[in-house]
Amino acid sequence: MAGYGSFNVDSLSAAISTYGEDVDKDSITQLFRAGRPIDCVGDSVSWDEVEMHRHLAPITGPDSPSSFQGQATKRVRSSALAHIKVSKMIPGSSLFKERAPGIDGADPASVLGYELEDLQKMIGASIEYLCASALLGTINVSNTTIPGSTVSFSVAFQPNTYTAGTWSSASTKIASSEIVDLMKDHRAASGMVPKIAITEPDVTGYIMQNTEAQTMLSNAFGAAFLQRSAFDPSLNDGGLQIGGLSFRTSDGVYVPEGGSPTRYWTQDRIALLPALDKLGGVLGMAEGYGIVPDGPAFGGAGSLGLKRAPSRGYYAYTMPSGDPAGIKLVAGWVGLPILLFPSAVTVATVS
Repeated sequence: MAGYGSFNVDSLSAAISTYGEDVDKDSITQLFRAGRPIDCVGDSVSWDEVEMHRHLAPITGPDSPSSFQGQATKRVRSSALAHIKVSKMIPGSSLFKERAPGIDGADPASVLGYELEDLQKMIGASIEYLCASALLGTINVSNTTIPGSTVSFSVAFQPNTYTAGTWSSASTKIASSEIVDLMKDHRAASGMVPKIAITEPDVTGYIMQNTEAQTMLSNAFGAAFLQRSAFDPSLNDGGLQIGGLSFRTSDGVYVPEGGSPTRYWTQDRIALLPALDKLGGVLGMAEGYGIVPDGPAFGGAGSLGLKRAPSRGYYAYTMPSGDPAGIKLVAGWVGLPILLFPSAVTVATVS
């Protein structure tokens, strides 16, 4: 990305993919990327929701025939992929005549770089919205939920749901009772031990002002039981530890045009998940391929002028604009977050 000539189709796709790996702003997207990657060739994705048997295997005599068991329950699901594509026009004067940000003089590569990053931030915000919606149980895409959308579709999952007590009351036994009951319910629904809890700042506030939690913090045992910051974005770090659960706060916001800051995560909700190394069987990130121009000559002799993007997920390219002279910068993403094992996700509502 050092020079203007390096901004061909392939290098732009690589650049926007690099921007998309910024882990500080896409905490829910990170979880789905830690799950199972699903490569999609077309514009739709199919997946299996599998439910294993959980009863005891019968005991038989040494010469008894085997006890026949039915197959695991499998539900075949499918959905269209979400296509995100945004663009902007960059006049030639911005590329070659105006001072680039932070530079004494024009720098076309720098201008294209920060404009591409700006588009990626918009795309990343929509992906984070889709991922948060999926984890909470339902993806709804429409012009109402995502203004400017030209398609409408819905994907409903069926995570385990749980209604907790009044966590906003400082006297509620959050650590010793509420979280224990919540974890037991998750284990009963999925057969898996919950290790990760995703929530939002209000719930984190309930915990930190809780009388029982403050008492635990006042002694050595509490320092090990309730520690660290819940706002740590790293998936590999501990977060706020309570009773075996690692709490991570989704505090990201997006700002609709003409609107006010809006959280991705719904107020007073907690989502329980198994450990990171188990997410491959629970969460999936399906990604398809965008269509990009076929090189700088766009359609030479014997060429269609188009090709599949060099990698799945993010893609980007530029096109010349003649009147006035400038560059059209296009960036996109094709994909869909999926709950592969919905019962291994518990969505709890607190008050």
